[in-house]
Amino acid sequence: NDHQLTQVLLNLVTNAEHALEGQPHKRIAIRAADMGATTEIVVSDSGKGMDEATRLRVFEPFFTTKPGLGTGLGLPLSYSIVLAHEGEIRLVSAPGQGASFTISLPAAAGNASAPGALDTASVPAAKARVLVVDDEPSLRKVCQRLIASMGHECLTADSSASAIQLAREHDFDVVLCDYRLAGETADLVIAGFQTVAPHLVARTVIATGATTDPGVQSLVERHGLQLIAKPYGAAELAAIIQKGP
Repeated sequence: NDHQLTQVLLNLVTNAEHALEGQPHKRIAIRAADMGATTEIVVSDSGKGMDEATRLRVFEPFFTTKPGLGTGLGLPLSYSIVLAHEGEIRLVSAPGQGASFTISLPAAAGNASAPGALDTASVPAAKARVLVVDDEPSLRKVCQRLIASMGHECLTADSSASAIQLAREHDFDVVLCDYRLAGETADLVIAGFQTVAPHLVARTVIATGATTDPGVQSLVERHGLQLIAKPYGAAELAAIIQKGP
């Protein structure tokens, strides 16, 4: 999926640009090589580099070395995309020695029926309209960019009120809704949908890091909703959109 792989490269180059801030010598290099069974793409920089503790955590969701600037989701999403393409991503870095990310992808198409194969992350024939409801601005932005890179339309809402208003104005194929919003829960979103657009209830997927929370379980069971654990990857998001209601 060229849209998703482009997103991976954009994430790596953006990170490299941040790593060069304050460095006397600024250099970003991108190269690709045919290795026979695999194709390798390497993005490297002459930045400040990383210590071992940071290097071991860069693919963890919400971990960031750029407070206030980074979302902590760029590299985890990139990792998920590469994995969905049956590839791998490796990092070599040390303090003062820059960083080098190597992406290895199969040179030939993989088995489409294998778990995690490319078909679960490919763009479906029909363009979908997705609503993401979350009170975290950075997460809304990342989801919107990622969904757009898959070829779909994405609108976002930060509260039940804004989600309900958008439901009045638009129809959505999928609604991805965080359970805990600022001062409220997804129960209010579902209640609003029941009033203005009842068919959207069945199209809503609840996203939360607390899947065993009694409130979450009650809402999901009461309305027969799908449930996805946070943090989720690009392949999971693509599969949800592809499956639809």
